[in-house]
Amino acid sequence: MILREKRNIVYKNENLFGLYYKLVYICKEVYGVCAALGASTNIISISYLLIMETKNKMTAEQSLKLINETIENNRRVITKKNGSYYILWGILLSVISLVIFFLWDKTGSAAWNLLWFSMPIIGHPLALLLDRGEEKVPGSFLSRLTAWIWGIFGVFSLSLALIAFFWVPMNLSLVIILLFGFAECISGITLKSWPVIVSGLIIGLGGAVLAAGVLATSASQILLFTLAGVVLILTGVLIKIQK
Repeated sequence: MILREKRNIVYKNENLFGLYYKLVYICKEVYGVCAALGASTNIISISYLLIMETKNKMTAEQSLKLINETIENNRRVITKKNGSYYILWGILLSVISLVIFFLWDKTGSAAWNLLWFSMPIIGHPLALLLDRGEEKVPGSFLSRLTAWIWGIFGVFSLSLALIAFFWVPMNLSLVIILLFGFAECISGITLKSWPVIVSGLIIGLGGAVLAAGVLATSASQILLFTLAGVVLILTGVLIKIQK
């Protein structure tokens, strides 16, 4: 009954009508962030009730400020967690690319590039194990957008590899390294992370120059991805040590 009376007061007050819906959104965001930080059920419930109690005292400007702060905190948690993924995938990228390079260089067969398909087979189970030891991140627009960016990169890379193999020959390493750098830059812009943006520029533009010049010959072009893996590892370490 008390909650129903409070809700009726909000509906009757025209100045607070729109604010009610903003606060409902805020409560959901705060619930997600508290869960991400491992807060207990009691703490989450208290946070929710405190916000609902003060909803009729907040101005529209204050509510929007709280929304922005909550989204910003969520962004920091996602960026911090991505640092671990950068280290994991950077190590896998460097190791697998070196294995392919040495086998291709020794045998002269480009068929060793099929080993690239082992990367997701090895990487995804390891990422799931890594996820258990990390703080939980609630599903949000930012996390879904980042996942879509890298998912689209994977689709483009695989499609271009098939096109180059069966239909139109191309400098595949050059194209993929550019897509790689572009995807990382967009991820960095989405998360407002300068280390990710800069590493994307280094991988994309630096890799394109090397692919068209020094490392343009057969097996040597694989070393582009070894260097890209090293940049990913350094980026992940930098993100993890940032406060």
